[in-house]
Amino acid sequence: MIARIAPGVLLGFIITAALFAFASTSVIARVIGVLLLVSVGLEVFRRRSARLRETNVGEVGDVAESAPVQRLEAGFYGTLTGVTTMAANSGGAAMSLYLVKMRVPMLAFMGTSVWFFFILNLIKVPIVVPLGLITPESLLANLWFAPVLVVGGFIGIFTFRRMNQVWFDRIALTLSALASVWLVIHG
Repeated sequence: MIARIAPGVLLGFIITAALFAFASTSVIARVIGVLLLVSVGLEVFRRRSARLRETNVGEVGDVAESAPVQRLEAGFYGTLTGVTTMAANSGGAAMSLYLVKMRVPMLAFMGTSVWFFFILNLIKVPIVVPLGLITPESLLANLWFAPVLVVGGFIGIFTFRRMNQVWFDRIALTLSALASVWLVIHG
């Protein structure tokens, strides 16, 4: 999953660097927010249409998409994730949309997301340190959040074990929509 989306992410980094020459971060973030909202809307529409087809015709499940369409989607969501993470440090919404769209099961969704953002953030370190975005002071401030992260991890494990795939997908889409609205409003 990560290998499929990686070329698009790299393209997203390049596009973001070029966009910074012409637009502010808040303008870029707002445009990304609109693209993400449209993507959430399209995914919700696709799911409802599939349910209606099932009900009306008795079909089971969605029609599988062709490999070229899946590659195109991986490129689109990868680019969107790359731009979003570089411009507004909010690539999670685009990545979540991609994983939901690809119908990734909950455990694979969580594992892929964790590894993807771990690798992505490691790659970003040499870029953001010279920009002054990571400083000794910011690292110290981050340490204050470590206990909350541990508690949040345990709450996540407890919740995750009791959740089914349908609710997981709905929550992922809802949180992606909320993050998108935040980007549109706050830039």
